[in-house]
Amino acid sequence: TPYNPVQATDPISKPRQVSQVRPPWTLEEVTTVLTRAVDQDHLDCFLHLMLHTGIRPGEALGLRWEDIDETMGRIHITGTLKAERRIASNEHGVVRLTRNDPKTESSHRYLDFDEGISAALNRQKARQHRWKNDSGQKWDNSGYVITSTVGTPVSSSNLRKRYQRFLDDIGIRYIRLHDLRHTVARVALEIGIPLEHVSQV
Repeated sequence: TPYNPVQATDPISKPRQVSQVRPPWTLEEVTTVLTRAVDQDHLDCFLHLMLHTGIRPGEALGLRWEDIDETMGRIHITGTLKAERRIASNEHGVVRLTRNDPKTESSHRYLDFDEGISAALNRQKARQHRWKNDSGQKWDNSGYVITSTVGTPVSSSNLRKRYQRFLDDIGIRYIRLHDLRHTVARVALEIGIPLEHVSQV
C-alpha cells in the first residue's frame, strides 16, 4: 500500500490564545481612581463617564456637548470615535479620527447621569474654557466633550498612555479601558442593583 509520510507527523495545534481580559476593579479601587482622577485634566471626565455609565471607550471619546441634556440629566449616545489608518497621496499611512454610528442599533440610546457626572462635566467645561483662552486662535471648536488642550478630539491610544501612567502613579493595578465596562457591572451588582437593570444599561 502507498505510504503517506504525513501520517507519521503530529497534528499541528494552534497556540492557545491568552485572554487579555483583566479582572474588574473592586468598589474600593473604583473609589480611589475617581477620587484621584479629579486632578487629572485629561482623564477626569473620561473616567467618570466610563465608571458611572459603563459606556464604551469610543462612545465616551465620541461624546459631544450637544449630546448632553443637562436639564433632563441624560446623555444621548449617538456615535463612537475611532482611529482609522488610511494611505495618503504620498503613499504614507495616516491615522485619522472618525466619528461613526454606534456599534449596534441598540447602542443608540439615552443614559441618565448622576451628580458625579454632572460635577465632572462642569469641571471639563471650566478646563476647556481655560484651554481656549490659553490657545487663542489655535483652538479647534470641535464640540467634543473629551478634547486635547487645543480642542481637538482625542484618540484612545493617546489616552491609554496617560491612563497607564496615572494608574502606576496611584498604585492601582492596570485593567484595559474596555474592562472598565465589566467593572461597572460588577460594582453595580455589589451594591445591589438588579441584574436586569445592569444588563439593560
